[in-house]
Amino acid sequence: MPTTDHSDHITGPQSAAPVLPIAELFAADLLPPRVPQSRSLARAAQRRLDELAADSQLAHATDQARAFLAASAMGNVATLSALAESCYQTAPAGATYYHAILRAYGIKAARGIAQF
Repeated sequence: MPTTDHSDHITGPQSAAPVLPIAELFAADLLPPRVPQSRSLARAAQRRLDELAADSQLAHATDQARAFLAASAMGNVATLSALAESCYQTAPAGATYYHAILRAYGIKAARGIAQF
């Protein structure tokens, strides 16, 4: 009695190449969002979108302000360091104070920026 191999009938033909997902399946713009069923849902959805946009604008503005403060503080530390070096050349006995003042400014500025 002839025998036939039916192993490919159960699992189908086996490909040597891996199956990769198609990028279009994950694209958000291919499937439009479902329209809310009622006006109240549409208003609630729009309100949430408006809040999200406002939150992102606020986060961006906060980040920009923090970066400005950091750049300003770094410039101040550089200027104060140069001044402390100059003062040290003139009056080396004040080195401990120059260092303490510079350190205090740096710590206070860093904390202020972190808490902004």
